[in-house]
Amino acid sequence: SEYTEELKRIYLTLAARKTPQTILVTSAATGEGKSTVAFSLAQYLSSIKARAIIVDADTLNPCIATLAGTDVPPGFAELMASATDYTKAVKRDGGNLAVIPSGDSDRYSVDILSSGAFGQMLETLKSQYDYVIIDCASALATTDAEVIASQVDHVILVVSWAKTAKKKLRNVAEILRQHARD
Repeated sequence: SEYTEELKRIYLTLAARKTPQTILVTSAATGEGKSTVAFSLAQYLSSIKARAIIVDADTLNPCIATLAGTDVPPGFAELMASATDYTKAVKRDGGNLAVIPSGDSDRYSVDILSSGAFGQMLETLKSQYDYVIIDCASALATTDAEVIASQVDHVILVVSWAKTAKKKLRNVAEILRQHARD
């Protein structure tokens, strides 16, 4: 299908670069399919025997646990609050894909993302996986994408064709570029 071919194109772009890699998947607004794209990419990478993990850092509308069919707590929020360890936070989707669900969002604060805990989590996961995919809230809904973009290797911005206004897309792209690593 066209969707699968686009996932392969994303993979080929990533494969041409160094590994391990951290990838943020976000969108301009909610409902544009970013979680589906993030999960599909993670499943595709896992299906070709790449060591992949997906982290649900979307504290507004977490859905990776539902897509993966895993339990939610403990997860990302508990890891960031140092209330659990990786052995309890990492789940499996029934196949080979590792998943860190969102966890209890009451434990989460965006300040944790820039405190060093998020960077430590990325380094730990990069030592164990080829690809670390982070699904995060839409860029216009919170500042999470901006903070995470400054700490990852790549950003994938998902948009709804003929739905997302060009002005909004340009605004989000510029915001993310300002925070992206060089």
